[in-house]
Amino acid sequence: MPVMILTLPRAEVYEQDRLAQANDPAAIQYMENLWAGVDEDLSCLLCDAVAERPVHSLIIGSPGRSDEVTVVPVCQACMALPRLVKWNRASRLLRKMHQARTGKQRHYSFHVPHRR
Repeated sequence: MPVMILTLPRAEVYEQDRLAQANDPAAIQYMENLWAGVDEDLSCLLCDAVAERPVHSLIIGSPGRSDEVTVVPVCQACMALPRLVKWNRASRLLRKMHQARTGKQRHYSFHVPHRR
């Protein structure tokens, strides 16, 4: 099972995520179809289990460019974890992956939704 990582435009993904949280049907369809082009089973980035369809996504700020985000699949069990636990595990794994590939350290940022 591969771990797939998508890099998408930040404004588009944040807007679609905001609309999906407001129950917009088109935005929900967009978020569910992010992984539709992948035929094989996806593994969760956090626990390496099979991510069931529809695949939940964790949106992480891209370290290299501020206009892009990194989107990774997560399973339903990991999606139920507290927000800071998910982000801590994801950033730790992505930092190690980046350091193994380039030898340099990276720090990832997360978009914290503002709730009123």
